[in-house]
Amino acid sequence: MKLAWSIEKQKFSKTPIDPKTGFTANCDGMGVPFAVAVQHLELNRVLCYRHPDGSTARLGLIDCDHCIAADGSISPLVQNLLRYMDTYAEYSVSDGIHILCWLDTVPPDGHKDRKWDVEFYWQARSIPITGNRGVLADWESP
Repeated sequence: MKLAWSIEKQKFSKTPIDPKTGFTANCDGMGVPFAVAVQHLELNRVLCYRHPDGSTARLGLIDCDHCIAADGSISPLVQNLLRYMDTYAEYSVSDGIHILCWLDTVPPDGHKDRKWDVEFYWQARSIPITGNRGVLADWESP
């Protein structure tokens, strides 16, 4: 994914890029093995996971926005969620945390909790992967 700072939105826009062509893409045909994707990392780019359309496997993403303070501390709510989920979690490209997990079943529709700045996704979508794993004093992302 190509990262570009949006002045009007005050956050990064994330554009999926096909590593084979260099063009903007978000389709089944853009996938490459992890080792190939890593070779395309450069300034202002992160890896991206996208499960194929029609796939029965679902990667769930809990997107915790605005949960990291200026001093780097993570909000108590998200700390508790990290410990409870005990699954792969990483710092996002902004001031948030992404928690990823494989799902056996999925809810009927998406969910955004604006009060807590938490969103939950599982549909076919591109997910930026930073590789910057989450760490607490008493917990570390597996």
